[in-house]
Amino acid sequence: MTTIVQEAIAAMQAELAQTGPRPTAPLGYGSDLSCVRDLTDNMAEVDPMSVEALKQSLIRRLETRRGELPIGDNPEDGEYGWSIAALLSKGMTPAEIRDAAGEIQTELTKDDRVTPGGASVTLTQVSLKQLRISIQITPEDPTLGTFDFTLVATPDGLQEAA
Repeated sequence: MTTIVQEAIAAMQAELAQTGPRPTAPLGYGSDLSCVRDLTDNMAEVDPMSVEALKQSLIRRLETRRGELPIGDNPEDGEYGWSIAALLSKGMTPAEIRDAAGEIQTELTKDDRVTPGGASVTLTQVSLKQLRISIQITPEDPTLGTFDFTLVATPDGLQEAA
């Protein structure tokens, strides 16, 4: 993604109306079970204040189709998720790839543990059945520090690249 596109996205995000106050430190999120697709055999927990917990949550967000969550007390539940799988098996122009990367970036910044404008996404179409998504996250909690990870999307799902 070019600098011009990243700056344009950041400027548009800055214009969005905040629907509630941003959390302030210490950011407590309770306990969290370790899972991306399913719970582990031993029901392992992950420190909710860790990079790993945030990363797992962001991956789940990208594997959930918008509208799949039952809408409960939180009206934002209906706007949760952005399915990477929808991009597979279709050819995309460079402009469509950039647009999709921007949409993914916007979805990731919906998590209140990510600073506004604190997600950077590069999407690469390896083939019609494989996408590579490079992500850099700046957490709201400065003690976590900026981190990056890469995902590979195939018809079998989303996997973290080695």
